[in-house]
Amino acid sequence: MTRCLRFDANVPVLIFKTGYYPVHHGSIGAVRSLGRAGIPTYAVCESRWAPVALSKYIVGRFIWVEDATQALLNGMLAVGKSLKRKAMVLPTDDYAAVFLAENAGVLNEGFIFPQPPPEIPRAVADKKKLYFLCRKLCHPTPNATFPKSREDLCYYEDPKVYPVVVKRVHQWSSLNGSVKGTTLVRTREQLEQLLSASWSANVDVLVQEYIPECCSEDWFFHGYCNAKSECLASFTGRKLRSYPPRAGVTTFARSVRNSRLQEQAEKLLQDLSYWGIVDLDYRLDLRDGLFKLVDFNPRLGAQFRLFQDEDGRDVVRAQHLDLTGRWEGIQGEMVERSFAVELHDTLAAVSYIRSGDLTFNQWLREIRHVDEYAWIAREDPLPSAMALVWLFGSLAGRAFGIERWQCSFDAPVYIPGRAARVVHS
Repeated sequence: MTRCLRFDANVPVLIFKTGYYPVHHGSIGAVRSLGRAGIPTYAVCESRWAPVALSKYIVGRFIWVEDATQALLNGMLAVGKSLKRKAMVLPTDDYAAVFLAENAGVLNEGFIFPQPPPEIPRAVADKKKLYFLCRKLCHPTPNATFPKSREDLCYYEDPKVYPVVVKRVHQWSSLNGSVKGTTLVRTREQLEQLLSASWSANVDVLVQEYIPECCSEDWFFHGYCNAKSECLASFTGRKLRSYPPRAGVTTFARSVRNSRLQEQAEKLLQDLSYWGIVDLDYRLDLRDGLFKLVDFNPRLGAQFRLFQDEDGRDVVRAQHLDLTGRWEGIQGEMVERSFAVELHDTLAAVSYIRSGDLTFNQWLREIRHVDEYAWIAREDPLPSAMALVWLFGSLAGRAFGIERWQCSFDAPVYIPGRAARVVHS
């Protein structure tokens, strides 16, 4: 039986980010989910023309880009005062989640947000610490090493160990060096070249076992845990395509019930005393039947809108209901849905078709019958149009060697959003 959800519209939400990534579909998904529920929503944005800033559901934009801790703290305190009422904070990147946890004592005067043990978000977002946490808790994860010099690469002399995956240990570390994200490496020469550039830029990296496509499946778990580390919202799904192919972010996925993975993920969160929204990436190794954790994101996942229960609760709505004392009953049945990131899935499909893993007609059928798109929404078209402008502008800038524009405000600058009249009328 479908239940009517009762949200507290007196508690607004602030979409909080650090760093520079204007084209982020997780942010627009959160704004739309909350806005459709009648919850006033604000966002930290790089520009008044960032896609999320143009949503019909945005009450106000704080134009601001910052990642220095003290400046972030001062800015957030200023934001809290300008809102004039406690707002729920929703981090969309790892460092934002780490910052909230480590500064909760100061920030909880103006905001409400989950407060797990302060060391946990940094520990799980740091891939080296996460690896050893998994070993300690007997939670399956691919084998990994953390080389610091060429002498540490002796294991990788054997061609049989390739391909391997190379990642930065923390995503908020410097973007200098060759490792920008997850990189699939197929030879010793390529590995050494990649690591040399990162070492010279003082970027810590890990080299991880790669579970081959022929004997693996990509899965993920999205959930929300309350203060007792009980999962009020708990969802599982399959990542079917990614970009860059087989090593990048999700571009096409389906929600699929998997009780074994659900129980495994919920036990890990209970063992960590976790509180908040979480996005976990797993790879099922068909050689031994184990779901192996490859990434732990202590914040909102970009594809979270894939998941909702029969009552319309996703992880964002679940957190708002819990923190405002309006959670009722238990989670409803998960609705089986599909999700696609339009332009990125088109690029991914080209590679999958070339490799013979997908046909054009199959892709066309899937993309035409998607339950939820990352950007396109009939009642809120401006963000998707502006996302294309930003993406093509970025490509043109790279082609002509033009440096990206970035705001240089020392403090958040408030600009009313399109929904401001509705809220204040």
